[in-house]
Amino acid sequence: MNMKMTDIRKLTPDERLDRLLQLRKNLMESRFKRVAGQAEKTHEIRAMRRTIARIKTLLATENKMAVENKTAVADNTATDKAATDKTAAEKTTAEKTAS
Repeated sequence: MNMKMTDIRKLTPDERLDRLLQLRKNLMESRFKRVAGQAEKTHEIRAMRRTIARIKTLLATENKMAVENKTAVADNTATDKAATDKTAAEKTTAEKTAS
């Protein structure tokens, strides 16, 4: 159950989400067993919580990077549009003075 960050990074995004859902389900079942007094390996609960945290951390980091990349692309597009508008305005001014 305990996965290292390198193992998690090797998974595809869909596999990560599937593993996250599976771990959450197993964690819930383990908690019920512990309360009922049927749990044999209580140390696995801690390992599952930590693996869930690792997966969520990686997903959050990837989402943040995607948003930053999207913002950077939007900023570049806006800068390019402003430069194009400025160039067009300069051409129009040059044409008016030439006439």
